[in-house]
Amino acid sequence: MAQDNRSISQQAQAVTVAPPAKAVSKPPAPVKLSKLAMIQIVAFIIIGIWSVINIALLMTNRITFQGIIWALWWPAIFLVQYTVLTTPWRAITVKEIGRMFLIGMGLVFFASYWSEQLMVAVITAFSDFNPLYIILRSSFVLGPGVNIMADVASPICEETVKILPVIIFLLIAGRGYWKRALGPLDVALLGGASGAGFFFMENIARVISGYWERLGPDRSSWVAGPGFNPFYIFPDAYHSGPSIWLGHPEATMFIGLALGYGLFIRKKFKLWPIIPAIAFVWVTWLHFMINGSDLLGDLWWGKIVLMLRLNGGLAIYALELGLLGALAIAMITKYLYLKNDKEATLAVVLKDLQAFIKATPGQPMVVAKKLWSLRHFWSFRHAVAYGRFYLKQQKPSQIKRKWVYWLADLREQALGRPKYVMRRKAAAPVKPVVTEDNPAS
Repeated sequence: MAQDNRSISQQAQAVTVAPPAKAVSKPPAPVKLSKLAMIQIVAFIIIGIWSVINIALLMTNRITFQGIIWALWWPAIFLVQYTVLTTPWRAITVKEIGRMFLIGMGLVFFASYWSEQLMVAVITAFSDFNPLYIILRSSFVLGPGVNIMADVASPICEETVKILPVIIFLLIAGRGYWKRALGPLDVALLGGASGAGFFFMENIARVISGYWERLGPDRSSWVAGPGFNPFYIFPDAYHSGPSIWLGHPEATMFIGLALGYGLFIRKKFKLWPIIPAIAFVWVTWLHFMINGSDLLGDLWWGKIVLMLRLNGGLAIYALELGLLGALAIAMITKYLYLKNDKEATLAVVLKDLQAFIKATPGQPMVVAKKLWSLRHFWSFRHAVAYGRFYLKQQKPSQIKRKWVYWLADLREQALGRPKYVMRRKAAAPVKPVVTEDNPAS
């Protein structure tokens, strides 16, 4: 890559239009909220209402502070350690991770409960004539002792609803790079945050119902995943004899990781949805084995499963190796696509910040605004790197002018110049020249 990313900014800046003649000023049009903004507002209203309801439940049931700590402890360990340790290598912000946690805590938990109720109602309706109910209760499938809620509805609905916000987010998010420039590690973190939020609410439900009393004061005795005390790699993993379960945050992270890998290679592998689909089926299967572990010994196929030890231990190691691979991809992508960008390094940004502070003495609010504009430094830099990676995979005829503007805008935001917005609707169209060494120059 002979030229650095400055060529992106130079080309975008070259696209200018002479200022139009002065026209009669018109009253500004009323500001309308976008559909995405409306969805976000409604979502957080529901989250707020749901949180108030749960606080009321806690107070009504006289839950102690220790009970709340137990409910939060395991998903908090999971979420904090992966958020902090991946700081230099992820392309999503703490804000987005926290947002996905709140969605998992509110919408996901709410939708999971009602979808399970609906699924059970459909399966058990007219039980004497319902072929689905009859088939599930047959000795050939799950047997008469099956619990439709725990063994069927819970694994399917919970795993579906937990990953659904991540998929929706990738499809409708306002910034283009959420759909094009996320690596496997970033999608995995979004999935893990959604699962952690759901698990926190489920733990509160367990505290309220007295479920913790059956587990004892130290749930770590259930931990099955490999780890290093006092912080486990996968603190929510546990087993119930015949099966090992990743835990809600880890399971959704596993599906998100597979989705991230699929998106990462989608230009080369047209059947990429198979990858997250296999992960989803695998996780749902393990969830069923935990919930329906008491059925396996009485079923002919369950005895085969136990004999072959298809208990899910491999999934934990697959998640470990997958995360290591995703981390390597993030590091390599950064090195390949930002190595020549000498002006967008942390050292240069800090030097520029020092000069800015000296140039604005006695203006703490202006300095604070400058610092605030740099809060996403790592995230924007990685977004630029992934954007260049995906841009290089495009054919010259497929590259649109907005790609140049988009990359230049991200780079300037990484440098702490967020007002440098490249989206000029009135600009004349331009066809970027793409070379092998510099895909956007």
